[in-house]
Parts: sequence; structure tokens; C-alpha cells
Amino acid sequence: MDKANGSSVKQNTFLTKNTLWAGFDVSKSLQPSKINEVRYDGITYAEYFFSGRDVNGERVRIFGMFATPDDVKSYNAILYLPDVSESPSFDMIMEYAKMGYAVFAVDLCGKTDEDRKCTSYPEAISYANYRQRGRSMDFVDTTAYQTSWYEWVSVGRYAISFLASQPKVKNIGVIGVKHGSNVAWQLSATDERIKCSVMMFGAGWYAYKGHFKFDEQSEGLVINDERRRFIAALEAHAYAQDAKCPILYVSSTNNDSFDFDRSFDTLFRIPDKTDSFFNFAPGYNEYLDNFCKKDVELFLKKYLNDKNTYFPEPPTLNVEQDGKYVSVNISPDDKDNVTSTKVFINEGVVDPALRNWMPCEQSQYDKNEYEYVLSGESTQVFVFATVKYKSGVTVSSKLLR
Repeated sequence: MDKANGSSVKQNTFLTKNTLWAGFDVSKSLQPSKINEVRYDGITYAEYFFSGRDVNGERVRIFGMFATPDDVKSYNAILYLPDVSESPSFDMIMEYAKMGYAVFAVDLCGKTDEDRKCTSYPEAISYANYRQRGRSMDFVDTTAYQTSWYEWVSVGRYAISFLASQPKVKNIGVIGVKHGSNVAWQLSATDERIKCSVMMFGAGWYAYKGHFKFDEQSEGLVINDERRRFIAALEAHAYAQDAKCPILYVSSTNNDSFDFDRSFDTLFRIPDKTDSFFNFAPGYNEYLDNFCKKDVELFLKKYLNDKNTYFPEPPTLNVEQDGKYVSVNISPDDKDNVTSTKVFINEGVVDPALRNWMPCEQSQYDKNEYEYVLSGESTQVFVFATVKYKSGVTVSSKLLR
């Protein structure tokens, strides 16, 4: 019997990432069924149902769309995890399928009011359906076993099993988008079958939503037992410290659902032995710029296809302020291959989604020196930089305040 439905739920309500997933069984028969297939432009698109975990004798029935390149002996595969509110679509997977990857996009959302194919969750875990999630997505009222996140990550782990069962699949990478990214963070720390992982937007800290990191006037977040249960077992930053595969994190600076400032707190928890990189799209909200998208392409080539692409370290910044005059010195890694650098500054806006990032002026005397004259009286100044390289890779610096 799965722990999520056994007596252990009552015995242990406080779970960590380790106890939550200890002994999780992904060996049950998948019982796959192909229900549709179409070939277009050298790619075969197929729809599948297969079985996930057992819930009181009833299996979760997972729906996914699988795109595979035609006429090849083997291929590397991407598990694509859309936002939990969205269904997989051809548009989601086509971009990566055209790069030569097999792409498997699974449905986490479950049933909605629409007539569509979707993952079927047993009635006992109806809260795994996004439209019926209630408090189970944002709170751990009893135990982390009884949350939407536990079910969504379980779907992800069985989807990896599906890919691993395909005879032509060599390596498996993961791409998680928005809340699907939180699933990817959990997979990266708990499933050693993943060779690399790309996280877009989501980096945890959901329990801190609305409490901005640098808001000195904030009353602060009350961490009660429920919040402790949520943070310990479900937050991405609890899993980052155990990440087992190379990670690329890309996001926009101004997304109002995912905290730019706190994302660094997750990124800097990744172990030094684990390759990790990040880049941010300045001033963007819901979307990524082309520089972030290019980073994803090059990262997959390096870590999924074993191509020799160099990803530089983040640049270091030194900021000095003299009254209203701000001077920023940037020191990029691999200086000989830099094609451009940019430095951005914001004056005192504590909500990262509302910041108007202003470009600094490059000094005419030193290409690594940037200047900015403050227009207001704010005592807080936020600064970060981006560096673009000849290879096409773009990296961001950490945020300085």
C-alpha cells in the first residue's frame, strides 16, 4: 500500500523531502495505451495513457503527448512539465522536437470543465485536479502526502519511467515551466535517472508569497506548524541542496507569481559539485527573452547531447555610491569571449514584479565600468548584470542591494 494512503499518514504529519519520497515505488506496470498518432514534417506525434501510482487499489491514469523524430536509431528525450494549470499541446513540444529530441509532455492539470484528454486521478485524491485543488496546493493541513504536489511529482516520476521504457531513448532531461518547475526541482533531487534539468520561473518560496525579501517595513511571515510542514517537504529550495543533475534556471525579473529576489536563495543552495547556471530576462513578466531561450538550447546540447559548450560563471559586480552617483564595475568570466555586457539598476522598489530596470551607461574610459545617476532619495538600490558570449550563452550576475 502506498504510504500516502496507509496508516503512516496519521503517525507522521511532519515530513521532509527525504521521508516523503523514501521507498516510493515506480516499478509498477505502466500498462501503456497509444490512442492516437500523426506524422508531420519528420516527427511522429502520439498520445498515450499509462498508469501511475496506486491509490487504494485504483491507479492514476496519466495522459501525455509524445513527439519522436522519425527514422533515427536512438534519441535523447525531454520530459516537459507544463504549468499545473495548463494542458500539454503541440505548441509546447514542437520547438524541442524540431531540435531532434523526443519530447514527452504530461498532463498534471487533470479534469476541467472542458472536453479534452487528461490525466485521471482517483476520487480519493481529487484535489490533484487543478480545478479541485482547494487548499491542497498551497497548504499542508495534515501531511505532505495529502497534497496536490505529492500527486503531481508522482506523475512526473512515472513519466520518467515511461520514457525509460522506450527502447530508443538514451538520456532523459526535464523541462519544468512555472509551477511545473517546482515538480522539476523535486525530481532533480529524488530521481537519479535524470541527466539534466531546466527550470523556468519557479524556484520555490511559495510560503513567503507577498512577503518581499527586502521590505524592511514588512510585519514578517508567521511560520507556524503548517508552514513548516509545507516548507520542509514541498518547497523547491528544500530540494535544491540535494540536486543530483546539472541545472539551468531561467526566468523573468518581473513575474508577479515567482519571486526574482528569493530565487537566488534557492540557486545558491545547489551543491558546488552540481553544475548550475542561471539567466534572467530584464523587465519581462510572463515570458522569456531570446537570450534565455538560447541558453536552454545550448544547455541541452551540452548536458543531454554531450556537446562541448562552455557555460561561464556568473560575473561579479562591485557597486560604489557617492551621493546620487552610482558606479558599477563588472568582472565577467572568460573575458576574451564576451560580446556584450549590460548593467541594470532600480531605485528602491521592494516588490520585484514592479521594478523598472533602468540600463546603466557604460563608461567611455573603461568598458567594464558603468555609471548611473539616481533620480530619487531611496536608500535601497538594486543592481544586476547580464553578459553575452560568442557561443550564444548569456549569463546573469547575482542581485546586489
